[in-house]
Amino acid sequence: MKKIALFLFVTLLPVALQAQGPQAHDNARAVKPVVIKGHITNNTSKTWGLMTCDLLSQNRLDVKIDKEGNFTYTFNTTGLAEVIFAMDSVPHMQFAVPGDTLLVNWDAKNITASLQVTGANAERTKEAALMQKLDAYLMPYINMQRGFGGYNEGNDSLKAVKINAMYNDIMFDVLSAPRTAHTEKIVADLYYRFLGTMKSYGGRLKYPLAFTRSAGMVEGWEKLVPGFDAYKSLNYTHFKWSKECRDFMFDYVRFDAKRTFDDGINLVYDNGTAPLPFEPGYNDYIKAMYSTGFTMVRDWLAMTAIKFSYQHYTFAESERAYADFMLAVQVPVIRDSLIAYHKRVIKLTPGKPAPDFLLKDASGKMVSLKSLRGKVIYLDFWGVNCGPCIYDIENKVPALHAKYKGKNVLFVNVCVDSNEQEWKKSLKELKLDGINLIAEGWTKHPVCQAYGVNGIPHYVLIDEYGIIIDNNAPRAAEENEIAAALDKALGNLK
Repeated sequence: MKKIALFLFVTLLPVALQAQGPQAHDNARAVKPVVIKGHITNNTSKTWGLMTCDLLSQNRLDVKIDKEGNFTYTFNTTGLAEVIFAMDSVPHMQFAVPGDTLLVNWDAKNITASLQVTGANAERTKEAALMQKLDAYLMPYINMQRGFGGYNEGNDSLKAVKINAMYNDIMFDVLSAPRTAHTEKIVADLYYRFLGTMKSYGGRLKYPLAFTRSAGMVEGWEKLVPGFDAYKSLNYTHFKWSKECRDFMFDYVRFDAKRTFDDGINLVYDNGTAPLPFEPGYNDYIKAMYSTGFTMVRDWLAMTAIKFSYQHYTFAESERAYADFMLAVQVPVIRDSLIAYHKRVIKLTPGKPAPDFLLKDASGKMVSLKSLRGKVIYLDFWGVNCGPCIYDIENKVPALHAKYKGKNVLFVNVCVDSNEQEWKKSLKELKLDGINLIAEGWTKHPVCQAYGVNGIPHYVLIDEYGIIIDNNAPRAAEENEIAAALDKALGNLK
């Protein structure tokens, strides 16, 4: 195994994520239940979709509905959890605190207009009502990103203006509402969500994200709004409360923080006698480990980097990072969570059999992976509400499919984020060819669980015998890489 010499870490990260408040292991807090219950008028379904997400886990599930239209679901959390209701085509976003009870009612004939969410007390009910109000911005936000096209495609200043305008509109609604215990959480969500959008489409933070409206706000709003460069330091309250903050922080440490491992300057292999290998997954892990001395945040960033590596990079570098971290991790719940994840993902090592599946195609026929043996399979997990997925399908997939038409390759497209009606409508609009299948329910679906699909687009390359070639195959947008991978797989056909 290659030896690693790490040095100059005192100056690695000038934005070193200084913690606000005393350091403590929040995993010591008691686990408390959250109850979600309610009633559906004019119900015709047996279940409805729910997603929960906290510091350690993300779960999608079907909530059972009884004959009278009532339901109750309970889950445990040690901290604030995101809760997303998916009873129709529009996600309805809420959050829950440990020990919370959310009462949710709607009429199945008009879900969005009739939906009512109330909390265990008056303040939580106010917060639930505000979150419902913000639902109206979700689709315009998604459509704004779709209108931008691919990442970093120019017109950065115009995109920045649009991003800032929508950010100001939504933030105004939040800050002009009465203050509650979790107004800061909602503000942080919006700040980091739009900051991430600005980073992706507005010239990678070349233009600042700024709140400029003040008329009509409740006094003291200035203390709640993060400054344009607040992302350069860690607000631990935001880290605990906001998934948007954690997601942005992870990407920032990987790509934007200064004086890390750019060009391998601070990382030496084999005492400097060997060239630095291209191991982005392992290097992301190292960046995370030396981004901060705040144990909980450091361990979370490292765990997230390792999971991301397994999902996007090679198993070899992911295994190295996992082995290193098992010797360094200090937060028990993070260690245990990663061990459980590792037991699942190790089954997807290249050279092992690809998990079989049985999924419905657009004509209603059930298709298994086993029935496709004899062909190289390029398996694409995608979603109708996934901007990068749609970009690939509209701009890159047609040329890829045309290049390999008549060759021993099957393009299998598995939609994971919509119901059957929405999926079929999208297939017609996108004119997506290949074998189109649906795994409704995303991460709660057994196929997504078997393939470890936690983010889309996600591609898997499988040989003619049903053996995994690459569980993190190149995207269609990576034209040279995927062509080389497919040519190699076809060249290996017996």
